[in-house]
Amino acid sequence: MSTNSTTFIQTSEGKMSIQSKIASIYPHILGLFTAVFLLIPHFTTMAILGWIVFLLLSGILKSLKFSWNWNSSLWILLYLLYVVGTIATFHSDIAGKYLEYKLSFVIFPILFSFHPKAKIEIRTTYLWFIGALTALTFMNFFHSFQCGNEISCFLSSQFSYSHHPTYFSAFHFFAISIVLFGYIKKWKYFSLYWILPFLIVSIVSQMLALSLAGILLLGLLAICFLLYKIYCKWGRVGLLIGVIGLPLLFFVFISRTPQIAYDYQAAKTYSKEYVTSPTEFVKSRTYPFSGTEVRLVMWTAAFQTMMKYPLGVGTGNLDDYLGEQLWELDQKNLAIENYNPHNQFLQLGIELGIIGFVFFVLMFFFFARIAWKRKDYIFLLLILSLFFNSLFESMLQRQSGIVFYTFWICFFLQFFNRETQDEP
Repeated sequence: MSTNSTTFIQTSEGKMSIQSKIASIYPHILGLFTAVFLLIPHFTTMAILGWIVFLLLSGILKSLKFSWNWNSSLWILLYLLYVVGTIATFHSDIAGKYLEYKLSFVIFPILFSFHPKAKIEIRTTYLWFIGALTALTFMNFFHSFQCGNEISCFLSSQFSYSHHPTYFSAFHFFAISIVLFGYIKKWKYFSLYWILPFLIVSIVSQMLALSLAGILLLGLLAICFLLYKIYCKWGRVGLLIGVIGLPLLFFVFISRTPQIAYDYQAAKTYSKEYVTSPTEFVKSRTYPFSGTEVRLVMWTAAFQTMMKYPLGVGTGNLDDYLGEQLWELDQKNLAIENYNPHNQFLQLGIELGIIGFVFFVLMFFFFARIAWKRKDYIFLLLILSLFFNSLFESMLQRQSGIVFYTFWICFFLQFFNRETQDEP
């Protein structure tokens, strides 16, 4: 073999070694980002800058490639709709903050388009996320113990103090989805011995967060997982029994757990009254309201506002128009509070009009279709989580929701291949 050939082989091996090292580090960079976001959310911007520095260094070492994911472009299009909405704004300061908060819609699709040339192990990122969420959960418990001995210190926002309880519940739902899938696929570190303590802590935490939407979604996931295990062990007959029995058991659990049962019964009662006459129901409510009453009133006012302004009211103008509608419904106290609609679909419908509303709905179906075709069930459950929670909260109005969902959706759109399906 000639000297030139030997030098070429050594150079190639050196490049491959660098590329492999970059590929092995990259999932840790992504995982570290998720940890910073969960544990010290105020440093999220610094974590993004660290991610960018890593990409720049990887590019200098020629271990990076660029591949634009057109599916992720939907986030950028949604951002552009908000930009167009600023044309009609009366509040340039509020509109500017909106665009700043939602920059993740642009940043993550761009960052994920640059990635290592060598194959990465995305399960490493999962482990970082699960570990950070576990740490966050114990921080919440410590905070509650510091608060005092009252039971209220361990419930709702007193328990989940750094992230709104609904978002905290969504984090755990996603982590449980990963854990259960890893257990089914028999991934390393996902044996029953390791995942059972996490599942117990996670379920207890979701109960304490008192997000009814989160608890319902968790119950749905538990039923589906148990039905899968029943089918694997007892076949169709066992599946039929499970389909009948498990929802009944979940209903008994909901109705027998004091705080959850109270919320459930209140929601059931209010819903019956609301269906009879929505406008009369809204006008008859007296301040202060329960959480369910607030949602029903805000949903009604938001829907009526969206129907009045089918082209949208513009980015940053929601409080003005929604407040006006609340005054018409004799709910001046809620108008003063400046609550959002507690529904992401209605939030978008008011601000960006029917076009924004339809675009957002189509985004869900498009992403869900991709996940279903790939049989990427973790991704599918993430989309389900955003869809379901968006019915009860404006999930993309806080950084906790914007960063979490945009990051992970772009992650799955870019990196799904053999990684989520192969056996270890």
